Amino acid sequence: MPLKIALADDDELFRNILRKKIAAYPSFNIILEAGDGDELLAKLDSSNADIVILDYNMPKLNGVRVAEVIRKKYPYIKPVILTSTKITEYHDELRKKYLCECYFKESLEQLIICLKKEIDLLKGKTTPTVNITHIEQEILRLLSKGNKNHQIGVLLNRSSRTIEGDRKQLSIKLGIVNSTYSLTNFAKNFGYDL
Repeated sequence: MPLKIALADDDELFRNILRKKIAAYPSFNIILEAGDGDELLAKLDSSNADIVILDYNMPKLNGVRVAEVIRKKYPYIKPVILTSTKITEYHDELRKKYLCECYFKESLEQLIICLKKEIDLLKGKTTPTVNITHIEQEILRLLSKGNKNHQIGVLLNRSSRTIEGDRKQLSIKLGIVNSTYSLTNFAKNFGYDL
């Protein structure tokens, strides 16, 4: 089953380039396109997208605002923001605040790698080849039950800062974003949520 992708970018030329790049992979399927954030949100209700690729700088409703709406209204859809801004601290803030990936428009190969990982993780088609410790398994299980870092820390007799460090190391091991969304999806797809 292909990864269903929604695409929003006001630059039609760039959207065409991105569409052709994504179309080269049979495991990806662009199911809707929009020229701005408002148009995308109007179309999103009738779609079953797995991922939404958003231009950061769009008219009416920019990519960050759209990502914020998506996180609240469609928590099962992963937003990915494309930007020309090369400030990595800014990208880190987007990852933490809106639980989304952020890539440079100039390096679409990184986006394709992200999409390939998502199809594996979201669809549960591969199993991790890394050694996940008992503590990391417990963190995954507790995250999937809705616990926050401080709650997990109490349950595992660790500080919330230690839990955050454990989550960061686990995310690096798995090659995914250190977000509750990504780690919870991983836990559910690979049976760590029991």
